[in-house]
Amino acid sequence: MEKPEKFNLINWLFKSSTGQIVVVQYPNLPLYIALIAWLALRVITTKPIHTILEIIFTLSLIVWAVLEIGSGSSRFRRILGAGVLVWLVVTFMLSVLK
Repeated sequence: MEKPEKFNLINWLFKSSTGQIVVVQYPNLPLYIALIAWLALRVITTKPIHTILEIIFTLSLIVWAVLEIGSGSSRFRRILGAGVLVWLVVTFMLSVLK
């Protein structure tokens, strides 16, 4: 009788269907756009441009999160995408309630 395989959290979270450990995936255009918008938000304070950059930042993170949930190559990536999407929704709801 074979011994059952011991559960390994690292493998469960980070292994892709091909057996590779995956934490970061390239290319990641929505994440690059979010990073550029975030950096620009730190520099540009002019109201209309700042607002547009906030929208670009948020939308690109939403796109990234949805893509990760649907096709992230590891459970970690899918869980991270879901967490970011929940954070964005909660942040939006809190700003609406102010």
